[in-house]
Amino acid sequence: MMNLFKGGEAPWIRKGFDLLMMKKHREALETFAQGLEKEPKDPLGWLGRGIALSQLGDDRKAMEFFDYALRLAPGMGRGWFRKGISLARLGRHEQALSCFEKVLKLDPGNAPTWYHKGMSCEALERYRDAFDCFEQALRFSDAQEIRERRDAVLSLIRQGNR
Repeated sequence: MMNLFKGGEAPWIRKGFDLLMMKKHREALETFAQGLEKEPKDPLGWLGRGIALSQLGDDRKAMEFFDYALRLAPGMGRGWFRKGISLARLGRHEQALSCFEKVLKLDPGNAPTWYHKGMSCEALERYRDAFDCFEQALRFSDAQEIRERRDAVLSLIRQGNR
């Protein structure tokens, strides 16, 4: 996965993402909000707020923060990835696919993105495309979850689904 940090980030950014890793989403949300009051143009702060909201189940609101982060840093792959995840959770798989494509242009070896792209293709009943995505994901990761999805989609294809 893409390295989120380049070095030199504000301490509140690291603290916020540490809180996210510890699944302290409300605390992370507050940390990002306070930091953004001082540094409103920090795309990682907006990304972090979006991730916290998404983890708290508010993907609609999270989208606003992802969009703002991406306006500030349109080449931020992690932002496109998280926006794609939220779009998929909202059932907007076509739009999610567009986000995942942007990530893969920046990082073609990103297994989680290939996996989630496959999940959106599967939701759209594009089983051959989903299979191809899961195969790509397996080139970069041997996660059991990916194998299981690939095998399930392969079974659907063998049953005549396309």
